[in-house]
Amino acid sequence: MSRIADKLYDLGFGLAAATYSVSEIIGYTDQRIRLDIEFKTKYNKSLLPELPNGWGWCDFQEPVRTVDRWGHYHTENGSIKSSLIYSKRINYKDIQKAQGKAIRVIEELLVYLNTFDRDGIMAVMTLLDS
Repeated sequence: MSRIADKLYDLGFGLAAATYSVSEIIGYTDQRIRLDIEFKTKYNKSLLPELPNGWGWCDFQEPVRTVDRWGHYHTENGSIKSSLIYSKRINYKDIQKAQGKAIRVIEELLVYLNTFDRDGIMAVMTLLDS
């Protein structure tokens, strides 16, 4: 995932986190592959159109937790941020095959991102902000 994070940063995207997990689903022979790329801000989906199969944009509102002077916690709505998510349930007998699938999905996204250049992405970001 670090190569994906580096490429997105090189294209001008501000990243907050990039994680992946492969986990077994209890009671089944299935595994869940989940890849999350969380951005520091909200981005227009047209910046990266036609994502590879299985990937999707997700916008979410990050909660902000505060503590008042009496020690009570409060949650308020924070800023809206974007993320790219890949989540798929697959049926592999062993976890190593599922991890191999996750690596292939990461490589497919990297190939996709290599079709973009920084100047083009930055120009579109500038146009969308004005």
